[in-house]
Amino acid sequence: MRFPAFDTSRQWWIFYALCALSFVPALRLYYVGEEPIAFITSFEMWHRGEWFTHTIYGLNALHNPLFNWLHVPLASAAGWEHGLAAARFLMAGSSVLTGLVVAWLARELFQDSTFAAFSAVVFLTLGDLFVYRGWLAYADPMFMFYVFSGIASLWVACERRNPWLLVVAAVAVTAGFMLKAITAYTFYGGAGFILLFRKEYRAFLFRPASLLIHALMFAWPVIWFLLVLEGGGQGTRMLGEMLDKWSGKSFGEYLLKLLEYVGHALFNLSPAVALAAYYLWRRRGGALQPETHAAHVHTALAVALLNLMPYWLAPQSQVRYLLPLYPLFGLVIARVIWRAGASAVRTSAAWLAGLLALKLVVVSVAYPIYQA
Repeated sequence: MRFPAFDTSRQWWIFYALCALSFVPALRLYYVGEEPIAFITSFEMWHRGEWFTHTIYGLNALHNPLFNWLHVPLASAAGWEHGLAAARFLMAGSSVLTGLVVAWLARELFQDSTFAAFSAVVFLTLGDLFVYRGWLAYADPMFMFYVFSGIASLWVACERRNPWLLVVAAVAVTAGFMLKAITAYTFYGGAGFILLFRKEYRAFLFRPASLLIHALMFAWPVIWFLLVLEGGGQGTRMLGEMLDKWSGKSFGEYLLKLLEYVGHALFNLSPAVALAAYYLWRRRGGALQPETHAAHVHTALAVALLNLMPYWLAPQSQVRYLLPLYPLFGLVIARVIWRAGASAVRTSAAWLAGLLALKLVVVSVAYPIYQA
């Protein structure tokens, strides 16, 4: 029995909706890792009525408060006994919304609504995001949403020559900073650097309006640290955390880290990356369909790899910090599979449906048993 063909955008969006609903069973699981921090900091902010200082057990944690601003109203409305589920709902929702941004970017770049829906499914079913990281109440999924929304808006703004989308990009990246870290600007800056190599974008990016929007965006951290918080201690902490990633290891440990990091990243992007690699190998020598938008694929891959390099090369780093790059890798992976033809797309759909079934077993049965 052959797996049914998915050849319309409607079919892929139905599949996407099922994948999105699969996050629901995870909302009821017990606390994992550092998840209690999200609940405690929001509860303290609400209880103290202090909306700018991020505290845990009364001590200033020197973190930005955007997550708490979003979490407190939701947890208050649902009841604080459901505070963890509220935090996970925000993160799972961020993962799902990021998939919609992937589809929007794919539709703008490749002018194919069916491929746009397929790329959203491929992104959302990247193993690490789909089964674990995409619903966990850490800031990473929401940080991914804001940072990638900024990058996608910047790219589409260049395509359309639309300065208002640059405003959207600036707001999104600033939200990423207010949520988690100043690295939101480094991801965005890396994307802007690659886009400057596209001659057709360069004149737009150097327009006075574009420069003004970006100047205001990059000025916000200084305003936040020095004027709103009235001190630079939080900025010093962020800078210190970034520098700590470069603390030394022995040469042998460092080489092992480089290898392990690549393996871990590929595992996190499975099974889609394995399918793409298989079709690239099997259909080498020109068997893939011709790429009519090669510049876009090369740009997406270049942005992802450039932004990956500091995390890969740093002696101390975790693969979860790459979450803002997952949408770009997902887009490139989806494009490779798409060019391999209808049979490859159908086979990939079968694998992703199997992953969906596996996830439901994990979050509904296996994880509750493990936690018990």
